[in-house]
Amino acid sequence: MVEVRIVEVRMVEVRMVAARIVEARIVEARIVEARIVEARIVEARIVEARIVEARIVEARIVEARIVEARIVEARIVEARIVEARIVEARIVEARIVEAQIVEAQIVEARVEKVQIVDAQIVEARALKARIVEAQMVEVQALKAEEVQVEAEEVQVEAEEVQVEAEEVQVEAEEVQVEAEEVQVEAEEVQVEAEEVQVEAEEVQVEVEEVQVEVEEVQVEAKEVQVEVEEVQVQLVEVHLLVKRIKSLNRWTLLMTVKRQNKTWMVSLKRRLLLISASNGFSQPTQLRMYNYADATVFEYFLACFPSNLVDEICILMMQKGREQRKGCPFTVTKGDFWLFMGYLLYILCHPMDLPIQDYWEGPLSTKYENCSACVKHDIGKFGLSYGRFRRLMQAFTLPQYPAIEGKNDPFCFIRRFVDEWNVAMQHCISPGKFLVVDESMGQWLGKGMPGLMYVARKPTPNGREGHTTADAETGCIIFYEVYEGKILMAEKEHVNELGAGTAIALRLTAPWVHSGRIVILDSGFASLKTAIALAEVGLYMIGNVKTAHSGFPKKWLNSQVSQRGDRACATHSFTMHGRQMDVLAAIDKDKQPMSLIGTAGTTSMGTTLERHFTVRHSSGKWQTRTATLEQWHIHELYRANFNAIDKHNSKRQGATSFEDTWKTHSWWVRDYQILFGMSEVNAFLLWNKFKPSHAMSMTQFRLQLCHQMLTNQWIQEEREAACRKVIPCDEEEDTDTVHELVHCDRGHCRMCGVVTRWRCACTPQSGTASGKKRNDASAMFLCPASKRRCLILHIKGVKPQNLKQQSALRWWSDTTEST
Repeated sequence: MVEVRIVEVRMVEVRMVAARIVEARIVEARIVEARIVEARIVEARIVEARIVEARIVEARIVEARIVEARIVEARIVEARIVEARIVEARIVEARIVEAQIVEAQIVEARVEKVQIVDAQIVEARALKARIVEAQMVEVQALKAEEVQVEAEEVQVEAEEVQVEAEEVQVEAEEVQVEAEEVQVEAEEVQVEAEEVQVEAEEVQVEVEEVQVEVEEVQVEAKEVQVEVEEVQVQLVEVHLLVKRIKSLNRWTLLMTVKRQNKTWMVSLKRRLLLISASNGFSQPTQLRMYNYADATVFEYFLACFPSNLVDEICILMMQKGREQRKGCPFTVTKGDFWLFMGYLLYILCHPMDLPIQDYWEGPLSTKYENCSACVKHDIGKFGLSYGRFRRLMQAFTLPQYPAIEGKNDPFCFIRRFVDEWNVAMQHCISPGKFLVVDESMGQWLGKGMPGLMYVARKPTPNGREGHTTADAETGCIIFYEVYEGKILMAEKEHVNELGAGTAIALRLTAPWVHSGRIVILDSGFASLKTAIALAEVGLYMIGNVKTAHSGFPKKWLNSQVSQRGDRACATHSFTMHGRQMDVLAAIDKDKQPMSLIGTAGTTSMGTTLERHFTVRHSSGKWQTRTATLEQWHIHELYRANFNAIDKHNSKRQGATSFEDTWKTHSWWVRDYQILFGMSEVNAFLLWNKFKPSHAMSMTQFRLQLCHQMLTNQWIQEEREAACRKVIPCDEEEDTDTVHELVHCDRGHCRMCGVVTRWRCACTPQSGTASGKKRNDASAMFLCPASKRRCLILHIKGVKPQNLKQQSALRWWSDTTEST
């Protein structure tokens, strides 16, 4: 079974590694996808940036070409205008020259004619010449006007071209501005592209790191695969071994010939069977608690309790309390949690057949003045009002494991706390030589509990059944497994291969395999199969066989004993890990026969038992008689240790138990109460074991534990921080006056009405010698709870005059707690 266990552990490791590989590959795939997306985004941004740059360049080129075209057109227009003007000037000059030539010719002709004509017509010619000149002047003036008009038209066209050129220039400037903006955007895009590039490089580095990790995981997976292959080979060997064990011959005493049986019985009287754990565990129980000799009762309890979950429980209680109070502030500290547990222990230590709220009735109450049997406890003096006690009880919750998708775990509310409790006990105690395995019951009369059991022979037959392992030397329960119902228990480890009883024994002793300890088993777990299975994992066993007698010679053993004091035994041998082991079957007849099976113990004689019983004579009188009973060593070991868990349960479920104090409709709260009670009893047993000079009864221990919880160090630190806070008065008051809380006798807070032992130092001293007379009207009693802010309200001058105002103030302060 060691190999089976190793195989299963390795298979679990392989599955975990495979799951991690799958998760790593999924993470790697997601990272690669994310990086591919990021790379594509980067590429898209780069492409967009390049497209934008190309468009900007194209726009600039187009704008430049447009500007150049417009400039060329303007220059062409100007050239054409100049050419037109030159042509016009040349035409005018040519016309002037022609006119001058014509005039010169006319003048010559006229001169000749004058010379020819008579002098008489000289004047006529002169007049005519003047007329011609006047006409020429008019013609030139008309031509000049036409040229001027053409010049003005050309000037208008030039001005229009100039306007168009200016518009083109404005458009060019706007395009230039747009180009600059596009350039800025391109630069920003470039910067983003560089940042994305840097991120891509970082992602690439991470991808490389993940790739390295994946390679390492793959290497580990290959190593695990090699180990799995080896384990599979070992598993085949183990299966062959199991088949061989199942096919072993029955007990050597089961002879078919009567003569051989008689010979065996005769030889049995002449020899001594020695079956012992010679190489087994021999160290006493060790307490793994630092400085346990000087530790307090509460510190012993904390060592037996999963105190690492308390902070998380406080956070969950705050969340649940705020949800229940519809978002109103609700605070729970570590000191508040242990104070709440201390109140429950106080109620457990002082049972009273009255409602719980009556524990808050103090000596000032007149509710039970005529009832002499009623005790006025006044537990509100420890700083917790009944209203807050109820709110804490309603908000109580436990941490859970994260939910697995597709899996519905009905025990999710308690599973993590049970696991942490087992871990805490393993860290606290290293058990001695003997381990005891048995069932424990927790009472439950409500509805809705999964795995509910009814066991008629138990003191509390209806409720939660738990499979437990105890250290026989101290009596402490050190391992707890919840019974989860027939269906879920059938899915547990080892059940399919070995059956339910053997599987439970293996699971309850798993933390101590290969230690050589001796396991004492109840009849619900003891069998030949269990003995062989425990031997395979390095544990010895002594168990009581009643119903699981497959392969066990119970019938023959019973036939050998007929009266008190008769004994018989037999052995069965098998080979395991290369060595031979013997299983001893022994029966001892007391009032009823006790059949034991064991791989430890001997048939040497142990201590003699004394049995006291009463008989009735024929005369009708009763007489007490004493009888002695000799027993073998194996029976002595079993009888000395088998009832360790029963004794533990008796201490936990005495006249009153934690289940009776804290009534609840939530089944998982009942499981918490069971484990809390186990922690309390464990701490008590360890205290008396390792501090014998300070040994005390269970009641005394519970009272001390209750007191230390009510005055735990965390609540004391919180109160000291609030009580020693010095606040100066307002400016209009005397600057020498200082408001400070000082300790005094008990009285009611003048602000909220809560019973307190603190008053403000600003009030005069009067009354008793210490100036702290109870409910002295001149003393300003103040509640030290920082959440009520009574000291601050006192400084600000708030002075409620009646109980109604005090009740309203308490309600207001409770609904405005500081987070």
